[in-house]
Amino acid sequence: MMDSLKEIPGANGNFFQEMVELFGKQYLEYSAALDRHFKDERLDEVARCVHQLKSSSGNLGAIDFSQFCGELEAAALAGNMPLAKTLYAEFVQDYAAVLEALRRLAA
Repeated sequence: MMDSLKEIPGANGNFFQEMVELFGKQYLEYSAALDRHFKDERLDEVARCVHQLKSSSGNLGAIDFSQFCGELEAAALAGNMPLAKTLYAEFVQDYAAVLEALRRLAA
């Protein structure tokens, strides 16, 4: 997932650090919602939440993760619950690695 994490000009500045921390907080907000939406089989809401995280991760330079979020979003929009659940399990694991890499880059 981290192969194409881009070096962003000025990535060691306070602005980038703040953006990375907002990304971490955003995930915390969405993770409970995503769990609930999967339980309620609301794939439209899963897609909405993942779309936001896709955009945020792309803006921070985590391109592979952003593209992976796009795959999860597409599975949810297609109504493919088994695939969406499988991708979500991977998404949860990958998110932690992405956030850690972004925090290192911002330090």
